[in-house]
Amino acid sequence: MSTTGEDPPSPLRSSERVVQGLDRMAGIGRPAQPAGRWLARAWWSPPLLLVLILLIDQVQDAGRWSVPVFGLLDEAAHLSTAALVLVAVAGGPRLLRHRNFTAATLLASMAIDVDHIPLYAGVSGISQGGRPLTHSLATVVVFAFAGLLLPRGRSVLMGIAVGVALHLFRDLASGPGIPLWWPVTFDAVHSPDRLYPGALVVLAVAATVRVVRHRRAAESQGGGDPPPDERPETFGVRMIPQ
Repeated sequence: MSTTGEDPPSPLRSSERVVQGLDRMAGIGRPAQPAGRWLARAWWSPPLLLVLILLIDQVQDAGRWSVPVFGLLDEAAHLSTAALVLVAVAGGPRLLRHRNFTAATLLASMAIDVDHIPLYAGVSGISQGGRPLTHSLATVVVFAFAGLLLPRGRSVLMGIAVGVALHLFRDLASGPGIPLWWPVTFDAVHSPDRLYPGALVVLAVAATVRVVRHRRAAESQGGGDPPPDERPETFGVRMIPQ
């Protein structure tokens, strides 16, 4: 017990003060706001993600990079692509409310590339001359089906399925394509060259509109949280839990 008669600071109270301090810094002297509310007002984030992805693509095409350097650039572009799609489809505030789903999606959008390690190690039978066979819709289906069967892990498993799908979305437009329909066929599928950058532009516009709309809704409520949107559903099952 404190000798001053006051309760000792708890870890929860201390963490709340840290968050409030960061919010004040983000608000540049304005009253503290929840982090989700501040992020919802960052209208510049979707255009920034778009520029970053396109810049990475230009850098990758500009020279012959070592595998580690090329991989780091590519993973940054995969992560940015996943973030842009999530903001455009779901919106920042909802993503922050469902952190397990969001984190699983973002991590899986990069982590699927661990299947390249056996390929570089010379393991045979995991590729037909291009990307590994696990770079296919079969991987997405496995994790999505597991999410349907395991309600307690649904948020994470569905997040992994979405993350892998977003990874494939980018890989369709680069390199040798992907064995999208494996095990039905081993043939690699490659999307038209302009489809991926064109889709990114549309997504960036949609994400910016969503962020601005959340901002105006928050301001119209006197700084309160914007009203939640309808949550996305897939096959009649909510991918993000209530």
